[in-house]
Amino acid sequence: MTPAAHTAEDAALAAVASGTSDNPFAILGRHEITDNGRPAVVVRTMQPSASTVELVRLPGRQSIRMERRHADGLFEAIVPLDHTAPHDFDYRLRVTEYGDTKEIDDPYRYGQVASDYDLHLFAEGTHYRAWDLLGSHCITVGSTRGVHFAVWAPAAQRVSVIGDFNRWDGRAHPMRKLVPSGVWELFIPDLPDGACYKFEVRTSGGHLLHKSDAYGRRFEQPPNTASVVWTGSKHEWRDREWMRDRASFSSWYDRPLSVYEVHLGSWRRVPEEGNRYQGEVTGRTLTFEGPARFQYELDGEGRIKVNADGTITVAWWLRDENGNWEPWMRNTFIKVE
Repeated sequence: MTPAAHTAEDAALAAVASGTSDNPFAILGRHEITDNGRPAVVVRTMQPSASTVELVRLPGRQSIRMERRHADGLFEAIVPLDHTAPHDFDYRLRVTEYGDTKEIDDPYRYGQVASDYDLHLFAEGTHYRAWDLLGSHCITVGSTRGVHFAVWAPAAQRVSVIGDFNRWDGRAHPMRKLVPSGVWELFIPDLPDGACYKFEVRTSGGHLLHKSDAYGRRFEQPPNTASVVWTGSKHEWRDREWMRDRASFSSWYDRPLSVYEVHLGSWRRVPEEGNRYQGEVTGRTLTFEGPARFQYELDGEGRIKVNADGTITVAWWLRDENGNWEPWMRNTFIKVE
């Protein structure tokens, strides 16, 4: 291996390191270059909290110490290819932060995930399943399991995924801008269910905004507001016969539809305690008390058992200190027995 050299304009490196670049994939990840007349690859990674970073070459697991190219945590290594095609060059990153060492996959070695067809439909306003494109989705790219994030922010100068997995630092995971759709995306390998995240949006005026995911599948309990990576309900549906016969039904537009809604907190009161709402906030925790009396119970996953058939989905609302009801953006499947 040769020492890391100036393989990109200092301004481009500085833009990535400072979190102002709108094209991080042009710098980060694996790129084919020529080093001293020989084919090579340069690998760069942004690790703001790292003291050291090593490139672990696969499959032989050769360890190569990466050079810090910028004081804010931009690391780089140049590796000769030695008869290896650039697209076959596989590696992992061994990152040491505050004395702890972990080995991670590099999100910037993966290509575009969102299809051009989806982006075309979205841009013309005819993508009728936008929730499948935007938000966070656990997917498999090649043989790698991870989470694909996408958000629409056409006027943003830069968008990043921030969360407890990167110390909420917007420089660590800047997203790919998909021109001209206004969609930004990033695939982060090996991210587990339960990881909290938001989108950090840098406006054209340079202001940083932290936004929950409007297409999120799960959210933190208030007063926290982060979105949560979630693969979805593991409920076992028993509607095979209905699904089989659904095709024979008449047009949905010609059939009546009944929608039932109940606010569980207002539905039952506690007479012994001043007729207070059953779902009032106790301290900072939403509680549903009296499972025996009211014939339902709430388990640790937020599932409520009631004496009825089928399953329903509820959106929980909380009453603030001013007496106003505010939506708690966490949809919870109710398991019914």
